Amino acid sequence: MPLVSALRSAQEQLAYWERECADARRNGDLQRIVRCEGYESQSRQIVQALQQALKGSDKDASEVPLEVALAPIRLDPGAAVLASIDDITARKVAEESKSE
Repeated sequence: MPLVSALRSAQEQLAYWERECADARRNGDLQRIVRCEGYESQSRQIVQALQQALKGSDKDASEVPLEVALAPIRLDPGAAVLASIDDITARKVAEESKSE
């Protein structure tokens, strides 16, 4: 499975567990809350790991970290996926300097 497809699948799983946890909290179902929070946490870790793995090449062929956001959109007729790919080098540098 290509990395972007894996990321999209993991993001969908995370969204599902976030909704499930919110519903369990509203209903006060403690067993469901504990189960959901475990799956939600695992899904979040998978999404973060996949996002960290995304890299691309700059104009000078140097490797740069990327963030990919995917969103379904409806068209007449049919549907498509809108993709946004951003170079997040500046953010990574800021995060590293903040942690030092």
